[in-house]
Amino acid sequence: GEMLGGFVTSKGEHWHEQRLSRDGGRTWVPWSEGLAPVPGPETSIGDCSVRGYRAMAAMTGAFLVGNAEGQIFRRGPNDAAWTKVVRTRIVLDRPECEDHLSLVDVPDRQVMDELNTLVVDPKDETHWYATDWNLVYESRDSGRNWMVRQNGIMQLVTHTLAFDPFCADNIFYGVADRGHLISHD
Repeated sequence: GEMLGGFVTSKGEHWHEQRLSRDGGRTWVPWSEGLAPVPGPETSIGDCSVRGYRAMAAMTGAFLVGNAEGQIFRRGPNDAAWTKVVRTRIVLDRPECEDHLSLVDVPDRQVMDELNTLVVDPKDETHWYATDWNLVYESRDSGRNWMVRQNGIMQLVTHTLAFDPFCADNIFYGVADRGHLISHD
């Protein structure tokens, strides 16, 4: 049958439980093995500070989830549990052109925290994008190495990033207060 994955908000906790359907969404089973709850913030201001597994992407034969601590996990439909995608490094794009990028180079600041979006290129499943509340990241090796891709984009609160379903060369970037931007390259 048709395989679907999804989030289920766990009441009273700051994380989202994963569920899997193998029958097109008619029935769902728990599917969170290997994922630990992410601690919530000390204060909460609406959805903006809810911590947990907020990002999810699908690829051929596997799903990805990302949490508010910048960790990404992968799981195939027959895998016993989610496994962490080990990140080697994050590189700044061109910090000399973007003064605000120097903020992500501070060693004690966790980059990719508050991960919002994970996107897999429909033409190349080793090519991923991710966003947190402030930056856009790109990986060309299945999440091991990342490059900040903020050059030419004002640092805004990121809500989503998606490939154009009709032309994967076009990328839509949705931000707070400004709507959406489009990149053709």
